[in-house]
Amino acid sequence: MSKLRITPLSMVLAGLLTWILWEFWEGEFRWGQMLYVLLLFIILVGADQAARVIVRDMRRIWIMELVFLIAVAIVAWIVKLWLVD
Repeated sequence: MSKLRITPLSMVLAGLLTWILWEFWEGEFRWGQMLYVLLLFIILVGADQAARVIVRDMRRIWIMELVFLIAVAIVAWIVKLWLVD
């Protein structure tokens, strides 16, 4: 059995999947919103798998993925500010 390698992106993916299932369970499932969330899910899975293939050292994967998540959060915040104003 191989070692379980938990990374920041895998934690974000678990939270995102939990949120999708919660929305579906509560009946607040909106297809328009969920399609964007599923697209985000697919992109994050791809980024996580690419990081695991490119970098083998877990410490470097953690650093790279945390920097990626922070960059995505900053870009999303800037886009939100730009679209609201």
